[in-house]
Amino acid sequence: KGKGKGANTDFSKGYEYCGVGAVISTKRMRSVIDFEQIDGRIMYVKFAAQHEPICITNAYAPQSLRPHQEKEHFSKSLKRFTMKIIEIVLI
Repeated sequence: KGKGKGANTDFSKGYEYCGVGAVISTKRMRSVIDFEQIDGRIMYVKFAAQHEPICITNAYAPQSLRPHQEKEHFSKSLKRFTMKIIEIVLI
């Protein structure tokens, strides 16, 4: 389980009921140079490649009927992550 801070409507409870992940073959696992689960809905995997590292992002957005607060939290987290991933790729 990731270190997410929770994706429920009462963010103070600190538990998750959703999650994001990746399935990577054993062969490709040797190429993984970094990965992080940002929260229960956002993660990335960085692979070594021939010329430049490849960074794959996986995000699990709240469904349209979820509370506005949950969608807003996801949107802000994704924006922060987008800025962080630019730094990760450049390192």
